[in-house]
Amino acid sequence: MILSNYRQKNFFDDINLFLIWLLPIGLIVGSLIINLQVLAIILIFFLNLYNKKETYLLKNKFLYLVSSISIYFIFTSYINFDNFDILDKESIIRSCGFVRFALLSFIIGYYIKIFGNEKILFFWTIIFFIITIDLIFEFHFGSNLLGFKSNYYGRLASFTNDELKIGGLYFGIVLLTLSFIYTKKSNLIFPFAILFLLVSFMIGERSNFFKVLLIIFFGVFLIDQNTIKKKIILSLIFLLIGVATIFLFSSFDQKNKIKGRYLQQIFKNDLNVNFFENIKKASPHYSHYVTSIKIFKEYPVFGVGLKKFRKLSMNEKFNNFKYGYYGGGIHPHQVHFEWLTETGIIGYIVLFSFFIYYITFGIKAYLIKKNIFLLSSILFLIASLLPFIPSGSFFTTYTATIFWINFGFLIGNTKIINFR
Repeated sequence: MILSNYRQKNFFDDINLFLIWLLPIGLIVGSLIINLQVLAIILIFFLNLYNKKETYLLKNKFLYLVSSISIYFIFTSYINFDNFDILDKESIIRSCGFVRFALLSFIIGYYIKIFGNEKILFFWTIIFFIITIDLIFEFHFGSNLLGFKSNYYGRLASFTNDELKIGGLYFGIVLLTLSFIYTKKSNLIFPFAILFLLVSFMIGERSNFFKVLLIIFFGVFLIDQNTIKKKIILSLIFLLIGVATIFLFSSFDQKNKIKGRYLQQIFKNDLNVNFFENIKKASPHYSHYVTSIKIFKEYPVFGVGLKKFRKLSMNEKFNNFKYGYYGGGIHPHQVHFEWLTETGIIGYIVLFSFFIYYITFGIKAYLIKKNIFLLSSILFLIASLLPFIPSGSFFTTYTATIFWINFGFLIGNTKIINFR
């Protein structure tokens, strides 16, 4: 329910809505900008609540829960260190800052509750289309509209330049964009779904492409009311046309890059070992997973603290492997291993229970309301939390912002926020 007649916009609302519209751009520019945006949104929100005399909203159960989780993270960061070095300090800072992302989701939910989903998604959809055009341009011409080039084999950079993280943002708002398109012109959802899927394929981020494939498949089939048979036929036709177009009009070098990213780098052709051993040798993340398990076994209860995988994983006893990759890294590259390693079994149970509770809450609300924006957020959250599929660090600014933005759509389209 949109409460625009009940809650009139003021100066603070206008500023915050503008900052929320710019969140995808902040994610592209970099962590400093997005952190400043998030902090500004939170500060203005507090001032707005005080101005509207709505500070009672801060007593919401959701905010109490995420604040308690943040306190636990601070505790785990304090208890496991030998010498209090820079990484230990950064671990505490990240633990303290965790709550800002949850606050961001709450604030997005607040504005969705008042003004509706379209108020935010109209501008995000424009940004998404610009990114899509830019990625297609880069795929065919080797550099994007600003001249940025990827230095990584088979990957596109787009506006993120050498950071190579555009796939995460694409995954983060693709289904919300499709939902917005559906509300405006329902018969366009299939061609745009296939277009966005193919562009995600071009990006070359394999795990994000797989997640995009999952959420588009389930999202479009649940959103659209056509028969299953018609959906399958249309999907196959559009997909085949898209794949044929990519290979027919791509350069020889581009075709090799696609094959390299999706075939040769996943399946090694070593005839001396079996199928699963080939996959292990091909994936650098396998060693990260094993290293995280080894660390977890030494710190099973409370973990090592946020951001400290990078510290312990460099220890030789945790990353000694016979393959060409080692287990040391900045994070385990899988959300469940990251939770276990850095927050321990207690933190893992708390986080897992927290998200299962709210996703289940969202599913129940969707079955009643059939809200497609709610469905989009639920599918994104489920895909983000799938086990074993490689992922970015759950606690970094970029990944966390995208994750909690989608959580905001769950909050805004359910009864998590209740006005008096």
